[in-house]
Amino acid sequence: MSNSKMYFGGVPTEPDVRRLLNKYGCPQQGQVMNYEEVATVIGIRKQDSRFKTVTNAWRKAIYSSYNIVIGTRPGVGFVALQEPERLDYGSRKFRHGIRQIKRSHGVISGCDEMKLTPEQRGHKQHDEMVSAHLILAGRLEARRLQSSNKK
Repeated sequence: MSNSKMYFGGVPTEPDVRRLLNKYGCPQQGQVMNYEEVATVIGIRKQDSRFKTVTNAWRKAIYSSYNIVIGTRPGVGFVALQEPERLDYGSRKFRHGIRQIKRSHGVISGCDEMKLTPEQRGHKQHDEMVSAHLILAGRLEARRLQSSNKK
């Protein structure tokens, strides 16, 4: 019989995150943390799904504690992003979010209101209105930026 513990919410990441925080502390912008070294610190192979779980938790901890965004350099490792890289990263996340809003707006708009309760209709109308406003704001801002670039 094995001595392993059963965790119903998964195996906690906190001990591994603590090891990474002890090793790297608050990374300086531009600092690269090699994948193999990170894997050695936490004792998990880079190919294991647990590696991504732990490193994502570590990246969140670094961001919430130090306001440092940890990105990746394919084939190299993790990097503490400098301001221009951080802007690119945030912009990509923003564009992805707008695409998700557009998709969800289509799904919500396609709902047949006659098959919804009055409360659900209210939720539908609210979500349609909010998503439409966000989509419109994105389009107007894109036009504003285009016209300012032409000057």
